[in-house]
Amino acid sequence: MVDPKLKSTLLKDPAIEEWIYMRSNYKDHFRWNRKNAFAGIMFGIVVPLGIYYMAKKTYGNYILEPSLREDSKDTLSKLDKSKWTSNT
Repeated sequence: MVDPKLKSTLLKDPAIEEWIYMRSNYKDHFRWNRKNAFAGIMFGIVVPLGIYYMAKKTYGNYILEPSLREDSKDTLSKLDKSKWTSNT
């Protein structure tokens, strides 16, 4: 606890106090504008669709199974690759 005698000598910066108030009550002061709408559309629609597109496009192109140290390119070429590609 702060000593009551020292509490009266504590100086508060009004700008910091306002920043703390605005940060804790941002929901009361939020307004939609072009910048907020653009960010919402980008991160809510475009980025997830881009990630989905890239995931669908690259599905089955990479071997994600761990291989042993003694495996060579010849051993990998003899493996059944049908499980690595999608059937869709």
